[in-house]
Amino acid sequence: MTRSRPERIESWTSVLWRWVHRIAPPVAPPGPTALDAWRTRVLSAVCAAGLVLGLLPLGAAIVLWPTNAGVIVTADLLVYLLVLVMVRSPRVGYAGRVTTLVATFLTIGMVSVWMLGLRGAGATWLGVATVGTGMLLSGRAVVRVVAIIAAYCVLIGVGIAQGWLAWSVGVPDALRYWAISASSMVMMYLVMAVGISALLHGLQEESDARLEAESALRRSQRLDAMGTMAGGIAHDFNNLLAPILANLDLLHATPRPLDDPVVRDALGDMRTAAERARDLVRRLLVLRRGEAEARSAIDLVTTLNEVARILAAEAGDRVTIAVDARWVPAVHASETELHQIVMNLARNGVQAMPHGGALTLALTAVEAEGASHVEIVVRDTGLGMDEATRQRAFDPFFSARGDGNGTGLGLTTVHAIVATLGGTIACESSPGMGTTMRVRLPAAASTPASDGGAPRVDPALDHAQRERLRVLVVDDEPLVREGTARMLHALGHHPVAVSSVDEGLAWLATTPVPCDVIVTDHRMPERTGADLVRTVQLRAPQLATVVASGFIEEATAELADGGTSVVFLAKPFTSSELADALRRAREMSAASVTASR
Repeated sequence: MTRSRPERIESWTSVLWRWVHRIAPPVAPPGPTALDAWRTRVLSAVCAAGLVLGLLPLGAAIVLWPTNAGVIVTADLLVYLLVLVMVRSPRVGYAGRVTTLVATFLTIGMVSVWMLGLRGAGATWLGVATVGTGMLLSGRAVVRVVAIIAAYCVLIGVGIAQGWLAWSVGVPDALRYWAISASSMVMMYLVMAVGISALLHGLQEESDARLEAESALRRSQRLDAMGTMAGGIAHDFNNLLAPILANLDLLHATPRPLDDPVVRDALGDMRTAAERARDLVRRLLVLRRGEAEARSAIDLVTTLNEVARILAAEAGDRVTIAVDARWVPAVHASETELHQIVMNLARNGVQAMPHGGALTLALTAVEAEGASHVEIVVRDTGLGMDEATRQRAFDPFFSARGDGNGTGLGLTTVHAIVATLGGTIACESSPGMGTTMRVRLPAAASTPASDGGAPRVDPALDHAQRERLRVLVVDDEPLVREGTARMLHALGHHPVAVSSVDEGLAWLATTPVPCDVIVTDHRMPERTGADLVRTVQLRAPQLATVVASGFIEEATAELADGGTSVVFLAKPFTSSELADALRRAREMSAASVTASR
């Protein structure tokens, strides 16, 4: 297709502009402000374009005025060489480049006007080039340039009056014509300087305002992001705290012996919810470090049964929860991710049945696109959703329960997790007919055997053959301190609990009975667990120490040289994890004593 002349011109202009930008970056580094950065870009463009477009008047001068071509070519080549050196030399600063250009253009203009008057291009070099380039430096620089031009015009007038200039000799009223032309020329340069100054001043104000607005926007976005994260965390923690509180109310209202099946189930559900909360916190810390949460092949049957047991205490008798957990392949995910998916969908189903109903959690194995998948189906018989609501179900902050009811982040969280696992989610619903959520996840390559929901046995509770240790517990949080002490009692040890590093050191200095192990928190006011460890290592380097922290990586980095008998334990921890930490700390201590002999 043949293009029109304007299109061809525009195409060539685009090519030239791209070429200019290719040369422009080496000319000068960006300035400290947005306006300075634009000034450097303009300077770069002026230098690069001058090297390209300057060939046109140079060629015309050689062709049209061959008698003086030598002088013109020599002068232009010197200017070209100067500009090229400025473009490529990293030693020349921004101000030096602009000053050199202004002085060069001013010199060319003065020489041209002295030789040819206004018949040549001297007026352009003298005013337009110098004023335009001087604005890249500052407004004061332009005022000085115009003052120099005005003084030079007076000098030219003197030369005309004295007959020093050949081009003015024999011209009637030459001085009068020069006075009119020179005054107009200086006035035009001043007008141009004022206009460009106003433009640059406006650009500076606009740039400052834009930067301030962008800064305010970033602050607002950070607050929004924090609010979104806080809402999501609150939503997930509410899901985990609900069964704990419900089962505690159940046990408090109807006291039963510990071997009662209801008590065992309630305690199991509370333990499961607490472990999920711990996993959620650890997942947040993983995200804080920018890492991915560890995933493995997970059996979904256990996940569905756990969610059903947890929700049963909250839903009560008004909702019947059925689990159709036939065997399916495992999926590659983390337990926390799968639990969040099923729990959010199931809880939404329960809340959609305020007057009661049936909730079904089902698993099916499906083949899709030549690969094995696992489909999680969560079906309720609740209120359902119309088409408009269903279309917005996964939108952030949208809740079908109205303002003030729900965060509107549950389904958004599910959608995000499913997407990261390479799966899909679909919603089927209609008013009065309930809702069915279908989550399809890729099957893992290998499937672990399901334990069928068998109860877990905590090896830490079997302490008949364990060594009885004297353990110093240091933690500023009373609930954590007393809870750790109770764990140690249950493990058969003798704990001594204190609330600060100073109390712990005082007890170590005065107790007549040797201490076997120290279990200390890391973050504490005044003096930290790291201070305690360093002091103990100086006094008793073989004393076994366990440092417990919710920020385990921080504690590990701070105590990298804390000694060979320091074991790190991530909070919150179970009795078995505490027992294992004590064992490893004692083994390290024994090995250290043996090595020192």
